[in-house]
Amino acid sequence: MLHIVTPVSRPDNLSRIYRSIRQHLVHTMYAWWCIFDPRQPVVPLPDSVRGVVFWGPGPERIGAVGYPQRNWALDNIGTGWIYFLDDDNLLHPSFERAWNESSLLYPDAEWFIFRQVRGNGDVYLKATCPPAVGLIDVGQVIIKREVFASHRFEEDRYDADGRLFQCLAVHTPPRCIDVEATYYNALR
Repeated sequence: MLHIVTPVSRPDNLSRIYRSIRQHLVHTMYAWWCIFDPRQPVVPLPDSVRGVVFWGPGPERIGAVGYPQRNWALDNIGTGWIYFLDDDNLLHPSFERAWNESSLLYPDAEWFIFRQVRGNGDVYLKATCPPAVGLIDVGQVIIKREVFASHRFEEDRYDADGRLFQCLAVHTPPRCIDVEATYYNALR
């Protein structure tokens, strides 16, 4: 099971995000977690949207760029793979194929880091191992829930993704796959 976690502060983008998920996840069971920022009203779930396991408010905490919502999801997801898909982003057309091929090549891997590109195709971040602050983005990673254990994002730091992934890599090294499979801010 793939858990797609979307902290929501731009609800107008959800229909486009959902279309990209439906179009590019053909063979993968998934659950979509749309966790609204407490400063945003929860919009009704569109009738056409399926695969949603949670649609509503998360914690009442306000932090940097959706980290309280991501942490809330980690507290509520028991097992499976996690992908953080921001509400200004789309699922990359190569995402499912790259993840499936990587899982076959490295069946014992517990997380992967993929190359990330902008919407126009320009490389934003290469897959860098070990991950480090400034060299990794939350949207590059597919990771098993169990890798997080009790670790969480620092909620008030913009660079909390790099700090957490750098920490996690010490105990569970990721597999870096320098293949274009994730976008950076595709809806901006």
